[in-house]
Amino acid sequence: MKVVAGHVGTAEISGDPRYHDIYFDGESHYYIDGTVLDSGIIPVLLVDTDEDKYYQVAETGNHLIFPYDKENKNKRCHAVRIGTISAG
Repeated sequence: MKVVAGHVGTAEISGDPRYHDIYFDGESHYYIDGTVLDSGIIPVLLVDTDEDKYYQVAETGNHLIFPYDKENKNKRCHAVRIGTISAG
């Protein structure tokens, strides 16, 4: 079973104050950053229930989410920044 949470800041979980993304622990927990008002970033999670795969939705496409890597810190933040979302 996978657990998805969105009420906590991923900067706190990762230990990196600049990390405002979707955090995957590599086992069963996905955390959607809950500091949207502070970071200006809206992370969007797409779940493929047929394949049991989790993707981050971004303007550049859907990106498979990999476990957070403390060494590389998953610096590939594809989240949509507030103010760049279009209605059309």
